[in-house]
Amino acid sequence: MKHETGVEGERVQRGNRTLLKPLPPRMRPLKLAEVLAREIVEAMIEDGVEPGDVLPSEVTMMANYGVARTTLREALRLLEAQGLVVVKQGRGGGPVMAAVDASDLGRTSALYYRLAGATYRELAESKVALEPWLADLAARRSDPEQARNQLFATFGEGETEIDDAVRPRGIWRATPQFHETVYALSGNLVLSTSASAMSAIFREQVLAAIDLSPKHDDFFDAHRQIAAAIIEGRPEDAHRLSHEHQQDINDYCEERIPELLDRVIEWR
Repeated sequence: MKHETGVEGERVQRGNRTLLKPLPPRMRPLKLAEVLAREIVEAMIEDGVEPGDVLPSEVTMMANYGVARTTLREALRLLEAQGLVVVKQGRGGGPVMAAVDASDLGRTSALYYRLAGATYRELAESKVALEPWLADLAARRSDPEQARNQLFATFGEGETEIDDAVRPRGIWRATPQFHETVYALSGNLVLSTSASAMSAIFREQVLAAIDLSPKHDDFFDAHRQIAAAIIEGRPEDAHRLSHEHQQDINDYCEERIPELLDRVIEWR
C-alpha cells in the first residue's frame, strides 16, 4: 500500500505496513493504538471493504502492522466504540466492518454536547439554522427527476403530482425519511451528515417525548411544499419553507415541553 508524505506527518515502516507518524501534537502525543486505528481505516477504504466484510485476522494484522496483540486490540476497541467495526467473539469470530450511519455520529456528538453542557434548545436552534440551507442546496443542485422520484417515495406509492400527494399513514416513519432525502439531495456530505446526526438526537430525545399527532397534517403540508420548491428549482422558497417548518416544530416543542428544551443533552 503506497502512501505519500503529507501535511499529517512522515511515514514509518512497521512490519509489512507503512504507518503514519503523527506530527508533534499540541496537547498530547497520539497513542500507537490511535495511529494504528487510523491506518486500519485507511486500509479499509483503499481495499474497498464493505459492511459485513471480515477484516484480516489478528495474526495477519499483527504481522502487517508490526504491533503487539494488546496494541491491535486497543485499536480495534477504538474503532468498535466509534461504530466502525464489530468484533465477534468465539470460533470464526474477529473484526467485521459495521454498517455505519449518522446515528453513530449522533451518539458521539451527544457525548460531547453533554460534556460541554449544550441544551436541547441549542440543538433545536442549530437545526433551524442548518436545515434551510440543505433544502436550498437541494433545489440548486439536484436533478429534478431524481428529486421527484426520491421525495415522492417518502409520500407514498402511486403519487405522481405534488398536489395529489396525501398524508401517509405512517408519517412518523415518513418524516425522518423525507428529511434524510433532502439532506442527500443537497450534495454536501459534511452538512448532510451533521444534519442527520443532530436530527437523530432531536428525534429520539425530544420529539419522542411529545404527542405529534396534532401536527401531522401541518408537517405533511410543509413537506409537500418544500418538495415542490426543490423539484421546481426554487432555492429561495425551499430555504424559506424549510425555515418555517423547523421553526414550527420548535414552537410546538416550546409550547409542550419547555422544561425539556432547557435540559442538557443526554448521552445515550
